[in-house]
Amino acid sequence: KYKLLLIINDLGSIIGKAGEAIKQLKSRTKAHIKISGRDEVFPYTEERIVLVVAPSHSMMEAVTFIHAKLRSPENTNSKAQRNNKKRHREMKLIISESSAGKVIGKSGHTIQKIQEDHKVRVFLSSKDEWGVASGERLCTVAGKEVDVNSAIQDVLNLIKDDPYAKLNKSLIYPAFPKFDCGGYQGYPGPIYQRPARVRGREGGVSAMAPPPLHNGYQSE
Repeated sequence: KYKLLLIINDLGSIIGKAGEAIKQLKSRTKAHIKISGRDEVFPYTEERIVLVVAPSHSMMEAVTFIHAKLRSPENTNSKAQRNNKKRHREMKLIISESSAGKVIGKSGHTIQKIQEDHKVRVFLSSKDEWGVASGERLCTVAGKEVDVNSAIQDVLNLIKDDPYAKLNKSLIYPAFPKFDCGGYQGYPGPIYQRPARVRGREGGVSAMAPPPLHNGYQSE
């Protein structure tokens, strides 16, 4: 099983009118598909979560269906969607910690091969990045639609063959923690920003300055 991250505005095209599109997908693939609630987003993003549990032979069909909907002209031509053009070149999967090790491979050989074979870029979040639940890693695949699909097929094959893969089916993540960054100011934006100290006017160290961007969940 695997989880996908989707931009909130994208869900309409995937669910379809009166839920027809997703009903057809479930019927065709025999997959269990669950979508998080409107306010249940992945930590430090504005993206809803889709859980897909499917037989091994139809796992990829669900991904291909969703990916095609995300890149369809009717879904990308609106002003709001054009602003997400870079994000629409990506598919994001939440995979288990042990599966991430399979995807990376010894000395990074497997992930490098996937990128070279399919002409895509693959990013894996690190173990200590904020927003990743224990035992989970975020895998982002970016490139042309057909290339991303073929690369994800390799990733799913690695997940399928991983006897130690364990993934929580929950779509609800803990509330965002209150980081000590000059006083908590609420939701920190689409990505967490680490605190950094800077020199004050008198040469001393001032309070926390606006920190550098952390790229855990940002489109590269």
